[in-house]
Amino acid sequence: MAAAIAALSPTACGAGGSDDGTSGASRGTGDRETMYKRVIADPRPHPADVIEAAGAPTGVVRADDGSLLLTYDAGNVEDDEGPAATAWRIVGPDGRTVAEHAEHTDAEAAPAVFKGVRGGFVRCRRGRGPRERMPSTYAASGTRSSSVVAA
Repeated sequence: MAAAIAALSPTACGAGGSDDGTSGASRGTGDRETMYKRVIADPRPHPADVIEAAGAPTGVVRADDGSLLLTYDAGNVEDDEGPAATAWRIVGPDGRTVAEHAEHTDAEAAPAVFKGVRGGFVRCRRGRGPRERMPSTYAASGTRSSSVVAA
């Protein structure tokens, strides 16, 4: 666990992350609550904004090469319904952010579950439609690839 915390320190503190200067804090959005509401209502949120709004990861999984995939959820703080946003960030063994993604969602939607596998991560969707049940595979570099699932 200490190694995971040490690997995250540079990105969690903003020293080496992928903040391109367009995050909510640097856009002058006002107070934290205003920024938070803007992020969860945004139909195409920026990963850095969701991560900043969430404050801390809600999940961490490790791939065989030591890369970590961190998940972040920002939901409606007033109740368990309404808009929300989710994001993930892959941090390489050297502590650098190699990929990140964010998307708008609904507070009632089941969160995606990631599993660390050889060479990367698998996102296991828990939805009802055929697309939501198909897993997505991400290499440790963050590139998405097609996957074959064997029962």
